[in-house]
Amino acid sequence: MKQKLNSGDEQDAIEHRRTYPFLRRAGVTSRIKRGLRRRARREGKRLTAQEE
Repeated sequence: MKQKLNSGDEQDAIEHRRTYPFLRRAGVTSRIKRGLRRRARREGKRLTAQEE
């Protein structure tokens, strides 16, 4: 399933990484992607808990 992008920062990090200079700094994109992965794990746990 495709993950929804909640904020503009998430969309920029995924789609326009080369366009915006602030995303070229070390750690900015990785920090945004870390938040995406955390949210995906939490939602996955919540979905499996609802099935049981």
